[in-house]
Amino acid sequence: MIIAKNLSIKFNDMSIVRNLDLKVNEGEIALITGPTGSGKSLLLKTLSGITYLIYPAVKVTGYVRVFGLSPQEAFIKGLTYYIPQDVSLGLMNDSLINELRFYNIKYIPRELIDKLKLSNAVHKPFNNLSVGERYLTLILLALLTRTKALFIDEPSTRLDEDSLRRVLSILQRLASTNGTAILIADHRPSLIKEFTDKTYVISDIKRECDIPSTCFKYFTKSLSKRSLLIINDLWFKYRSSSKWLFRGFNEILNRGSIGVVLGHVGSGKTTLARIVVGYLKPIKGSVRRVKKVFYVPQEPIYWFIHDTVKNEIRSISAIDYKYLLRCIGLGSKSSTSPYALSVGEARALSIYMAYFSDRDLIIIDEPTLGLDSELRECVTHLINLSCNEGKGTLILTHDRDFAFKVKGKVKIIGEQAW
Repeated sequence: MIIAKNLSIKFNDMSIVRNLDLKVNEGEIALITGPTGSGKSLLLKTLSGITYLIYPAVKVTGYVRVFGLSPQEAFIKGLTYYIPQDVSLGLMNDSLINELRFYNIKYIPRELIDKLKLSNAVHKPFNNLSVGERYLTLILLALLTRTKALFIDEPSTRLDEDSLRRVLSILQRLASTNGTAILIADHRPSLIKEFTDKTYVISDIKRECDIPSTCFKYFTKSLSKRSLLIINDLWFKYRSSSKWLFRGFNEILNRGSIGVVLGHVGSGKTTLARIVVGYLKPIKGSVRRVKKVFYVPQEPIYWFIHDTVKNEIRSISAIDYKYLLRCIGLGSKSSTSPYALSVGEARALSIYMAYFSDRDLIIIDEPTLGLDSELRECVTHLINLSCNEGKGTLILTHDRDFAFKVKGKVKIIGEQAW
């Protein structure tokens, strides 16, 4: 059982969570929801026991017990398992085999591998897996460790809807069969509520965002050639795999246009982005693109190099940083370290910096990562408006709703039907 009474959490003397009462019984699944930046992830880390061990600047008050123990005691005893948004923080080894050895797990039920659709990923190094596949690996490890309390951060961010429903069905059976208490934090409750027993909303504060006009006076139109990206007869597979991710893939992205690549977990979206920017070389075919590219990767989420948000913006754009931050409702965080932002806030900042830079081609891997409905609308509006300025955008996503709201040509990849 997970109990919190009058729980408050502060970070650097700023209140994040205030006076929360929460109770999750054995065998129950509870959902925590709230807007981007409301403290969902920090709450999960606190209840799972991680906060006390690695975040000394966080102050927690109130009564918290996990199966009768303090969260840190429960964590040390192995009663809790936390699955983070940032997948790189949850895996300690280079492959699933070595991860299993770390946990002294010697057997994986074949049925579980099949249900999670990880049969092609079991023997691959993590570097050759998509972020979604690695997130599913964390789910697998959590199930195999037989934890008593499972904390899952933003599954809708990392998984397409089909994968998400499969995982939630497995979690439902785990809760009812083993009595596991499960707490999920997510900003898209509509995708998860039917699988949960109760919901906690930790903040209903509305973010005030300025919507840019149709004329981006900070953009600089380039007179370079019309085609920004040409992919011709692209073939690619990883050396450790017999499966081709791309066979004869073609794409042309012109100035003022949007291309959307939509696919399930493991379909090759991130691989395609890395090929386009030059991190990977195709086995066959060619990729030609303009030099002025802004790449917003799925990982790392936090790729910033400056000490404050305003200095980060100044490093890539002549725009007034106050104006940019007002557009995403982060006006109060100009002097904050970008590493202190939530995942969704960091994603929104990255995307706005990309469009207010002088780059011609914008490549975004999973643009809706951690974004609540309001920020999703802001980002959608910004991307659509950017066409008027002659920029080109390549979007790679598993978010079907977002893919068809953006005014671009959608290309579906992967073997699974939507």
